[in-house]
Amino acid sequence: KVQLASKKTISTALLELLSRDKSDWVRDMVASNINSNAEILIKLAKDPSQQVRESVASNPSTPENVIRELSGFIK
Repeated sequence: KVQLASKKTISTALLELLSRDKSDWVRDMVASNINSNAEILIKLAKDPSQQVRESVASNPSTPENVIRELSGFIK
């Protein structure tokens, strides 16, 4: 699942499904994937895993307002 979530050719529908995976590693790969849309990234910005939230903040597809919101939670 981790390899699948990191593929650049993965569909948004599959990224959405993987964004709900119980594995932090899988969700982290989804958060890092440039093809993750704003809806997925907004949801993952609230993830309990700090690593996932950091990956959301580093993703160039993340909306600016989400990055500002995350800046108060990532240390």
